[in-house]
Amino acid sequence: MSRILIAIGLLQVLLTLVGLARSKALAVMLSPSGFGIVATIDQLVMVLMQLGGLGLSFVALRFMARAHAEGPDALRLVGAGFGRLIALCASLTALIAIVLVQIWPSVIGVELAPYGLALKLAIVGVPALMLGAFAVNMLAAVGRPLAAAGLNLVAVGAAAIGAVLGAAMGGLDALYLGVALSGVVVIAIAAATLSRTLGVHWLAGAGGSAHLRGLRRDVTANAMSVYSVMVVYAGSLFAVRLAVLVSLGEASVGVMQAGMSLALTVGGVLAALGNLYFVPMLNRQPDVASMRATADRYALQMLLVLLVGAMPILLVPDLVIALLYTRAFAPAAAVLFILMIWQCLAQLTYVYQQLLMALDDTGAVAGLGLLGFGGGAVFTALLAPRFGLTGAASGLALGMVVYAAAIALRLALKHRITVGTAVALRLAWILSVIACAGLLFRGGEPFSIQGMTLRVGFTTAVLAMTVVLFLRHGAANAISAFRQGRLRTLLRLRQDP
Repeated sequence: MSRILIAIGLLQVLLTLVGLARSKALAVMLSPSGFGIVATIDQLVMVLMQLGGLGLSFVALRFMARAHAEGPDALRLVGAGFGRLIALCASLTALIAIVLVQIWPSVIGVELAPYGLALKLAIVGVPALMLGAFAVNMLAAVGRPLAAAGLNLVAVGAAAIGAVLGAAMGGLDALYLGVALSGVVVIAIAAATLSRTLGVHWLAGAGGSAHLRGLRRDVTANAMSVYSVMVVYAGSLFAVRLAVLVSLGEASVGVMQAGMSLALTVGGVLAALGNLYFVPMLNRQPDVASMRATADRYALQMLLVLLVGAMPILLVPDLVIALLYTRAFAPAAAVLFILMIWQCLAQLTYVYQQLLMALDDTGAVAGLGLLGFGGGAVFTALLAPRFGLTGAASGLALGMVVYAAAIALRLALKHRITVGTAVALRLAWILSVIACAGLLFRGGEPFSIQGMTLRVGFTTAVLAMTVVLFLRHGAANAISAFRQGRLRTLLRLRQDP
């Protein structure tokens, strides 16, 4: 199992590198303004995928895993039924969206109205993206996580190549034409993979749709429980970009996107491991106490990974932004630490959101998701006009603070579960480190004697304190020992939390 997790992690790293290469190429070719428009349109595509998908791709994981246990015939029927249903939903979503954009160009904002052709071409690619995501989930559901990760890498790589080649040939319109054409290739590869490995055919054969109708009640109940969360999350990120576009302009959206992409990259590997490792493990636990312990253990490990991933970027944020994008995106460096705080809170909140879902408290997850993600969009819209990019980034972080607090309260009041003390202390420490690094290392010359000395000293102090507080023993024991002055005892403790 450890080899599989390592392999998945490596594939996710490659996926991240592909995304960074795409961002770098588009940043160079399009400038911050064009890059901001691409980021806004891309997020709109994600919203359409969530709106039109009805949560089916996520729910299909459960039903396909069950069908796989029943035998190959059941898997073929369920897989074909879900594939055709998702294809139908995707096609209707794309058709309706294109018609709306055609007859009402400003339906999603007058700022995007001049990019009507690019919008339509981007929407044309929605069915391919939805079917590709479904194929990846299907491979994961039948116990082939490496094949799923590999197919996902192929899909993302093809879209990146299509986007970069299109942008190089003809700007935004050609960019999304390239993405749409690459989507056709991805659908062909996905269909061939499922046909050859699992015997599942989306377009041929019979019985799949009829078989799925027999599961309609269960499918509908499960889909609706996650649908609202997915839509609100995607919609809130689109609203954030639109708020920045309206109040600060196209270039600011591009700069904001650069910072958000870096923050999301830090949590990218954790997202894959969470879906393929943590969530299944959590749902296999026999009782509430075991679920809580599993969530706390994973949260402790995850926070350390986030710190290790964030530190190198925060030590030289200006250099990282210039290397991965261009110097025109330099303002992103000033708010990068705030976006890292947002992402750290988001990753931790995801852990306990999944705990709520494992406890079948899906209704609360939907309501709290609206509060947290929607709150982030509202905070951004309120703060961005007055405080610029700092306000926009702070709005995202404040929304996630609200979401984290709401989930913690729900767990405590409804399920009598409190987040572990060690988790809370580790979170406080890591957020403090990120904030200090962000404030200390904005601007300046990182390779001067003073700059290098400051960075080496800060890194050494952080690593030493992290080892003492968290790697040798529990954070609570460390603080207790420190307060009692038992330094010798503190240094001898070696039990991992």
